[in-house]
Amino acid sequence: ASALGGQLCTVMMKESGPGQREKEEAFSCISVDVKGIKNLKQSMDEFVSAEVMSDFKWNEHESPTNMTTRKCLSSLSDTLVVHLKRFEMNYDTYLHSKVNDRYEFPDAFDFFPYSREGMEAAGLIGQPDKPTVDDDQEAHEQHQRRLRARPRDKSYYEYELAGVVVHSGSSSSGHYYALHRIPLSSDAPDATPKWIMLNDSNISDFPVARMADECFGGGDVILPEEYLAEYASLGMQPEASTNCTSAYMLVYKRKGGSLGDGTSGAALPPPLSPTQQTDSLRTQVLKDNSSHLVVTRVYQNNHVSFLGDLATVASGLLGDGDGQALMGEVTAGNVVTWLGQTVLDLLIYS
Repeated sequence: ASALGGQLCTVMMKESGPGQREKEEAFSCISVDVKGIKNLKQSMDEFVSAEVMSDFKWNEHESPTNMTTRKCLSSLSDTLVVHLKRFEMNYDTYLHSKVNDRYEFPDAFDFFPYSREGMEAAGLIGQPDKPTVDDDQEAHEQHQRRLRARPRDKSYYEYELAGVVVHSGSSSSGHYYALHRIPLSSDAPDATPKWIMLNDSNISDFPVARMADECFGGGDVILPEEYLAEYASLGMQPEASTNCTSAYMLVYKRKGGSLGDGTSGAALPPPLSPTQQTDSLRTQVLKDNSSHLVVTRVYQNNHVSFLGDLATVASGLLGDGDGQALMGEVTAGNVVTWLGQTVLDLLIYS
């Protein structure tokens, strides 16, 4: 199986009489509606709901008829990304706005009811028509793949939450950060999952009990007790403020690791320890850190001023003739060499 995304199947069915066509296309993420919807299950129900198209001409020899179309999941990768439509166009103001509705999502989710197999098992769709000579090569290849396909195990569609991208702010400004679930070791598969928060350069433990408050959105901002006490001491009541922090993208990973064709599973390997890292990776990390250090410090105004002061000192020392400094063992040559090295570092790492 691929690492990300999958294949989406669009099923077209004649409303009267036999007739079913299908078309597959690749997808990298599933985009679902949030506004007015309570949870991920309702979003997926809407995602695969039927849509009627009127006066569709099925072929050249038939009169126009109504057609029903559905989207469903044909094949899935080990990782599924669900994009929550938190931003929309307000056609009254012609401005983008953020949807702050409360929206819940589970720790584990079964995508079988929303797959092609699941919808056929539920009687919502049938088998597609056999391609004719007028159909393109892709239709014939897709038909052959379906004939060769084996029924998948239910575990193929069972996923667990592995990460969340959170947005805090409005449609015009805000901040993104991520929550990541540490994969459990194969030695302790029943251990309590550990989550961490990755917020810019800060990485910290994240209590899973805070998931709802941090990610579901909706409601008003809950102020800390010390803030409420301070307002009370002043005889004031804080104004209600809409909670603008909510999940924007959900990352689900297949339970048990990669399943490939859906017939067998493999446990996730334990994460590498620092002692298992290669020398080349360590060298690359040190190089990246040096580059980051140069970028964050050399371009600061006070550092530029410092370099200017050093250049002034070096100029004065060189003017003394023998180039010897009056302070310690610093010489004009040392200062010039250091300035030259700094400039070279700036050119190399920036």
